[in-house]
Amino acid sequence: MEKIFPRIQNFFVFANFYKCLFVTYDTERNLIVPARKRIQAVDYGWIGLHIIQFVCQVISLGTTESTLPQLAIGVTLALGYFLALTLRLDLKKDPVVGQIWNSLAGQGHASGKAENRERILFILLAFLFDGILVLSLLTSLLVAALTLFVPCVPPLLTSLICRPANSNGYKVRWTYGPVAKMGFAMLEFVQFQVAVTGGIYYVIYFLTPAISRLWLDCKALSESGKSFENQVISYRRVQIYEKTLNSCIRDRIFLTLALLGPLFQVVSGFALIELANTPNYSTLVVCGMLYFAMLCLTLACFSAAGQVNQITVNWITGRRVICKTRVNRKTLKSFVSARIQFGTNFVERLTPLVVQQFCVQETVSLILMRS
Repeated sequence: MEKIFPRIQNFFVFANFYKCLFVTYDTERNLIVPARKRIQAVDYGWIGLHIIQFVCQVISLGTTESTLPQLAIGVTLALGYFLALTLRLDLKKDPVVGQIWNSLAGQGHASGKAENRERILFILLAFLFDGILVLSLLTSLLVAALTLFVPCVPPLLTSLICRPANSNGYKVRWTYGPVAKMGFAMLEFVQFQVAVTGGIYYVIYFLTPAISRLWLDCKALSESGKSFENQVISYRRVQIYEKTLNSCIRDRIFLTLALLGPLFQVVSGFALIELANTPNYSTLVVCGMLYFAMLCLTLACFSAAGQVNQITVNWITGRRVICKTRVNRKTLKSFVSARIQFGTNFVERLTPLVVQQFCVQETVSLILMRS
């Protein structure tokens, strides 16, 4: 966990600057604690502004004429904005998210093979944190640049004040000087940065370490050489952590990723293909990074959740062979495999393949419909 502590602190520098979270990071105690009431009130205001902006984006996409590549990248940006907005709609200010993170931070070190596995995993998570933070900044800069140079492309706010012209494409209804253009660009940058910063806290900085911790615990249990009674105690701890984690991710965080994540992957993949034949290389690169980031995120989360279920199923099956006494057999019958839930469903071993198959099929369908 030491590998990701500095990343968490750097992330909360941005979050505290924009005041876009209901929690903050206490550097003295290395804990996530509730933010002050004034900051929470500011966050409610940000959420209200994000909802208004998303409505404007939908209106822009529905009313502004554009080419297919422009529409594809516009839908991608709007869907990404909606994904981040949905993730940060923590209106109840659920304290369990912070409590789980604090419990993860307070856990001791593993030993032997488990220690090497844990170190490698958290190094990869640290790279993921850095990459997502850079990508969020690049996406916000892209939106600001589009506002400056092509202000009539949906879903930008400036596209709502553009109207078609007979020969010159689009022109603005009134005088659109450099000061006003810079103001709209700054507004778009800040709005996207705040929305994305609030969203990635839940899905990147919380969900991925939380599921990874459960996977590590399940792997350690399956490799344990302890007595059956001690393994039962360890599995009960795994079940308690699984129930606590599901209570805060089942209805919003993981459900949002399971529903909107593949959809975003389909739309961004189609936009990437459409932009491949255009000279706008900066937009192409950012769109490719968005697609790759969502691909890695969905694969990592669904694969880890599926492995959690499969490992515990195998562990329960293996214990049936060694259970000799009647009490142990009854204890084993009370066990249920660990399940990471989204809504009323849960992730199984083959769920990641099903999700990626859906993404590939729908992307191909969009390409064929375009043709």
